[in-house]
Amino acid sequence: LFHVLRPSVQVDISVEYTRLAMKYGWAELQTENQKIYYLNKITEETSWIRPTFSFEEELAAKLLQSHFRSLLGRAEFERRLLSESIVDIVEHCEIAASQNAWIGYEEEGLTLDLWLNRMGLSKLVDWVMKAATRNAQKKNKPLPTQHDVMNGLKKASVEQLKDIYEIESSIDRRQLMAMRDNTLENVKKELKFINGFSSVQDERTIRECIVQSRDILVTLLTNTFKSNPTRVEKMADELCKSKYPITHAQLNNFLSEYAGKPAMAQDHIKDLIDIPTQHSTRKEVACYNVLKRGAKRLVVLASNLNVGIMKSDFDLVLLQADCIQNSGSIHGPSSAVSLFSTNKSNKTLETINSNSMNSMSNSMIEGGGKNESSSSNSHASKAALLLRIDVIQAARKWWEATILVQTAFRKHKAEQSWAQFLAQRDATCLKIQCLWRGMEARLIASFHKRQQQSMWEELWSEEEGVFYYFQKETGEAMWNPPSGAYRPMVRDRFTQRLMQAWPHLDHPEEAADAEPGMCMRCRIEQATRTCDQCVPRKPPAWAQNKKHLCFACFTEDHSLSADVRKHTFTITKLAKANTLMCIICNVEATRRCKGPPVKQQLLTEISINIEQASLALSEGGEDGDESLIEMPTLKNFKDLIQKNRLPFSSERCSILYQDCLNDGNNNVVEFWNEFLKIIETTKDECNDTYCARCWKDTHRRGRRAKHEWVGFAKGASVCAMCEKNVAERHCPECSDDLCTACAVATHLRGKKHRHVMVPLREELEKGLPYCEVCGIRGGNIECPLCDVPHCDSCLEFNHLECSKKYMVSDPEKPTKCIVCGRPPDTVCVECGDVYCSVKWMGNPGCFAKHHRKGHRRTHSCENYAYMEERTAILKESKKAKKKEARELKRAQLRAAVEEEARLDELLQRQNERENRILQEAKKIIKKKKADHARWFKVPTVKTHVPLLAPLKNAIASIGRNNANKNGNKTGGDHQGSPNGSSNSSIHSTTSSTSKSKNSMDSGKLSGSSAKFEGLNKKS
Repeated sequence: LFHVLRPSVQVDISVEYTRLAMKYGWAELQTENQKIYYLNKITEETSWIRPTFSFEEELAAKLLQSHFRSLLGRAEFERRLLSESIVDIVEHCEIAASQNAWIGYEEEGLTLDLWLNRMGLSKLVDWVMKAATRNAQKKNKPLPTQHDVMNGLKKASVEQLKDIYEIESSIDRRQLMAMRDNTLENVKKELKFINGFSSVQDERTIRECIVQSRDILVTLLTNTFKSNPTRVEKMADELCKSKYPITHAQLNNFLSEYAGKPAMAQDHIKDLIDIPTQHSTRKEVACYNVLKRGAKRLVVLASNLNVGIMKSDFDLVLLQADCIQNSGSIHGPSSAVSLFSTNKSNKTLETINSNSMNSMSNSMIEGGGKNESSSSNSHASKAALLLRIDVIQAARKWWEATILVQTAFRKHKAEQSWAQFLAQRDATCLKIQCLWRGMEARLIASFHKRQQQSMWEELWSEEEGVFYYFQKETGEAMWNPPSGAYRPMVRDRFTQRLMQAWPHLDHPEEAADAEPGMCMRCRIEQATRTCDQCVPRKPPAWAQNKKHLCFACFTEDHSLSADVRKHTFTITKLAKANTLMCIICNVEATRRCKGPPVKQQLLTEISINIEQASLALSEGGEDGDESLIEMPTLKNFKDLIQKNRLPFSSERCSILYQDCLNDGNNNVVEFWNEFLKIIETTKDECNDTYCARCWKDTHRRGRRAKHEWVGFAKGASVCAMCEKNVAERHCPECSDDLCTACAVATHLRGKKHRHVMVPLREELEKGLPYCEVCGIRGGNIECPLCDVPHCDSCLEFNHLECSKKYMVSDPEKPTKCIVCGRPPDTVCVECGDVYCSVKWMGNPGCFAKHHRKGHRRTHSCENYAYMEERTAILKESKKAKKKEARELKRAQLRAAVEEEARLDELLQRQNERENRILQEAKKIIKKKKADHARWFKVPTVKTHVPLLAPLKNAIASIGRNNANKNGNKTGGDHQGSPNGSSNSSIHSTTSSTSKSKNSMDSGKLSGSSAKFEGLNKKS
């Protein structure tokens, strides 16, 4: 029987259970007989019975588990809250709202029946839907929704409208095609309500809008039925009875159908009445509730994300929407307006939202079934439209803006990381290259060091004309190079002769006979540093056991190995260029000869000739001027030299002309380039330094008499590079003084190109002016005509044409002797030239010397009085200038005296006003004290309690102290009273109290007094 009844199918069953944990400290163990017992590890207590929890322990465990589960629940809620997206809420709200009702936001929630009714095609609603359903059933497709049919009608052609949707009327098809092909603005205008809400802020109900639209309807109907005003008014009255608003398309279709038939139009006007063009109140309120819940959820998310602006904006829109839903106005009732205008906290806004929501829901519950057909008295659509635009769509815009900002920021961070990667890669490559080159350099240096230390040398055999190799220690020689390193032979860079590499190895390391201050290695340059680690083997006595080297020798000696390169040094002498000395008398020079003057006009003319000739030669001379490529003749060459007054004689000009031809070459460009080189050579033929006396002696006559010079101060700073010219610029970064040419040459490339040069000016005493022309040297000489300070070289060569020259002299009357340049006092009657009469040993005078030979001996001379007249005019002008300066000084003194008198008068007025204010202040304070003492009275305390004695003594001591401070003004009036001490204390307390009360009155006076004291100090 057992085998018959047992199941024939094998079943595996697993049961999950939770075993209750042991109490704290207890453990389950087994004996040798596999019997279970329990042991407390703390108290070492044993039991055969399983220990159980007490009631208190079980309750505590349940509470603990409950709290832990609530903690996990809150954590999960926060996780879900943070994982929720704004876009998801917005999309969910849009879908849910569109499924409830159309609130006027574009075509969101618009159904097929509403769309056709607003177009005036309400008769096609059921027909089109049935036709679309039959067509789908024929083709075995799923049944279409109203939204699908509406989209199909918008995109359908004329044939599709006729075949698929079975619209037989050509007028209806034409109207649908016209709505599809028309522009968006015209479509919106046609579908716009005639008697609907104007905006969200419109406080009217839809019933009021329909009633108040009678005048508009009369106007539109009159345009069609102009001669039937009575019928028009009756039709307008009938349209005002409709529950729903009508659109322009509905009215236009109706009027076009009954145009010219006013009686039929009046009979069929009911076709436009009560046609649903809006959803019911219930659906609009449901749509509003969906949008409001979504808006509140967005507010919570904005608060969690700490977006305060978004949260406050959405809270404000929610408050406005509730006001519109409850009262139709965006401002709502007075209580809401007051709360909103006083800018309460977020809790107040939440309270208003909850109250308005409760009232709205209650009204919906009460009237939910009363007004199912229309929304004549509801403002839910306006409130929902406000939420849809200012919350839902605004949240989507916030999200899109955030995405754009995040995209731009991530792009910026990606570009930054990519730039960092490139910079790191370049730095890594550079480091690898440096390490590799350093390794190669160390290998080469190690090889060179082995070559220097090798005993084998490479030598040249003049007989055989080949290299051979010699061993210095053994004297062995062979033709083949040795297997190891050897000292090679190299060519000298200047003479190109073969020589042993590292020739300093053949000389002693230092010379004991080096002169003091000279380099102990090369014995040519001055020593500028000593090595702190190197010790010479045979140092001279003046070296103090130090190795004195110049910069070049120190660098060469300390570049052989890494250990030697770590040696430190001490500067013994700063490298400084020597002061420029006169080449004749060897004193400090003050002038440098610039050579003969060459006009800038000549250099410009030669440059233009070179450019024009080069251009003409490059064009082949076909279209250009042939005179530009012709070689200048000798006569033209001499005329050019004489025109620019170059110091060349006629014979010298012929020689220079042949030199410029350059062995018969007829190239014009090379001719003028050669002439430029000759001019530059001529300018530098006397580029020497002189003192003032030696320059005059060497440049008295001959071609040097026409040379120009530039001056500088004695001991002026010399260029650190060429050590030949005076420094004109200073580089703060390099800390060097340089001439102009060296400054340009050394700072032309690299990082030095960014250095900013500072002009190097002479150091003058305080108050001395600089030269007005160069601005570098001191202006120690004034022009006798314009009294402008100049340096000696600028006055002689750069101030020849003074601006006031013709104010005191006649341009046709010379002021210098044509021979020596001194002031003239004699004029030749026949020649018209002026001469001086200065004579000395061997010189009979410039006139006699110039008229010794030829027909000039017959010339006569007379006195030249122009210079005396000119001197008299200069003296008169100087007297006038001095008189003008004296008058100016007197005017300044008079102005100073008048200003001082004005300040004294102002000070006196201020003192009088201050005294007057102080007197008034004293009167006010005295009056206040008297008034205060009259009404302030302290009651007499009569008690025998010993505890009040210390208090009485304290009051008395305070009164005495104040009485001593205030004198007779406070305590003197009460000395004769029976309670003298207490009364005096009372009066002193009263006076101090009155002072504190009158502090505001006296503060202004004391402030004004302090202000006048400040003015007094200023004066």
